[in-house]
Amino acid sequence: NATVLINYTSSDDAANKTIEEMKSINQGGTFESFKFDVSNYQETENEVKNILDKYSKIDILVNNAGITRDSLFMRMKESQWDEVFDVNIKGIFNCTKSVIRSMVKNQYGKIISISSVVGEMGNPGQANYSSTKSAIYGFTKSLAKELSDVSEKCRKLKIDKKEFFGGSMTITSLGGIGGSFFTPIINFPEVAILGIGRSYKKQVFIDGKFVPRTVLPLSLSYDHRIIDGAEAAKFNNELKDNLGANFAYNLSK
Repeated sequence: NATVLINYTSSDDAANKTIEEMKSINQGGTFESFKFDVSNYQETENEVKNILDKYSKIDILVNNAGITRDSLFMRMKESQWDEVFDVNIKGIFNCTKSVIRSMVKNQYGKIISISSVVGEMGNPGQANYSSTKSAIYGFTKSLAKELSDVSEKCRKLKIDKKEFFGGSMTITSLGGIGGSFFTPIINFPEVAILGIGRSYKKQVFIDGKFVPRTVLPLSLSYDHRIIDGAEAAKFNNELKDNLGANFAYNLSK
């Protein structure tokens, strides 16, 4: 029964098709599309105001508008750089800026900004795109610290889960730091990190004999003031059951 509103900039047909597909999946929801350019602050602010006037609040904002203008950096035009930043970064600023006051007023809100692995690793021909996706990490963490009342409360004392909607869990590759087992460091505002180490070959005893298998070390690190130890152990066990017997585990807090 959710109300889902989508934004688009060009194709009316594609937007209408998307709405119809959403309706066919969930006949109990409300779906509507709004045409405006997220890279234009005034357009975004005006349309968000219209949405708030009609629906009174926005509970969740998903910043997923993004474009690419790929080119090797030596050949990249200034316009290719600017276009990607205008949509991928300025668009996030415009949308978030337009909804943040209403979320604070309502004392509830989730903001989800879609980044990319190339924001951490980089990619040839995508210096512009990779830079915007990397910037999203800094923006998200900085905004979370500014709006950290709930997070700060969680770090000081254990609270009910319902009060911590929006808590984040990071899955990260940490290489072989510390050997097979290691303790990922939880960075505010994360409450848990599933660290993934380097895989390696190992003789594993199965059905009465040793057989060579690839082992992938996993380490779940969590804030015990927020996540109950029994639940963390249950998650670890379920993960192990789902992935199979060829994985090494370490549970830390």
